[in-house]
Order: sequence, then C-alpha cells, then structure tokens
Amino acid sequence: MRALVAAGAAVNHANNEGRIALFSAAEHGYEQAMQALVAAGADVNLAANDGRTPLVVARAKNHKAAVQALVQAGATEAVG
Repeated sequence: MRALVAAGAAVNHANNEGRIALFSAAEHGYEQAMQALVAAGADVNLAANDGRTPLVVARAKNHKAAVQALVQAGATEAVG
C-alpha cells in the first residue's frame, strides 16, 4: 500500500459502489494500510453509495483497533 501511495495513487478514488481503498482496509482490519491511506489524505468520513463509512464497516466487522484508528484520524458516526 505504501508503494502505491508513494507512486501517487489517488487515495480517494471510488469504485462503482462509492468505496475508496480505506473501506477495504477497514473491512479487513488492515491497520498499516489504513495508516498509509490516512497519512496520504484518504477521507475517513467519505460515505459510500449505501451511506456507510469506513468507521461503520470496521465496527460491523468488530475490528476494534481499526475503529480506534479511524476515530483518532477524525472519523465520526454522523456524516452528511
């Protein structure tokens, strides 16, 4: 992930579901990937097309460390 970010990957580029890479990292509890994405400017409060945010996804998967990291990075429950 760090190599992609260093190469200039667009960290807030969304797929057709409105999900950015931070969603996948949060969903799987990949804390180092999350840190790299956040450090590169990933929007921790960006909601996907279904209204869920990376924080909601991390909570649903019970990734406590990911939840904590997202909150420390400024993620909030209420978006919009």
